[in-house]
Amino acid sequence: SDKQVIKGRIGSDVSEPELINLHLNQPTQLTLTAIRAGNGRVKYVLRALPDWPDSEGKPS
Repeated sequence: SDKQVIKGRIGSDVSEPELINLHLNQPTQLTLTAIRAGNGRVKYVLRALPDWPDSEGKPS
C-alpha cells in the first residue's frame, strides 16, 4: 500500500475541521491543493473533508 505522511494546513473552506479528530490514526484518501512560490517548498492545503465511510462525522 502507498502510505505517505505530509504536513499541511486546513483551508478556510472546511466548515467543521473538528470532524478530523474523529478519524485520527485512520488511513484515508484526500485531495489537497499544492502551492509553491518560486523555488520554495510545496505547501499543502486541505480544502474539503474526505468522505469517511461508516462514520458519524461524514460530511454531507
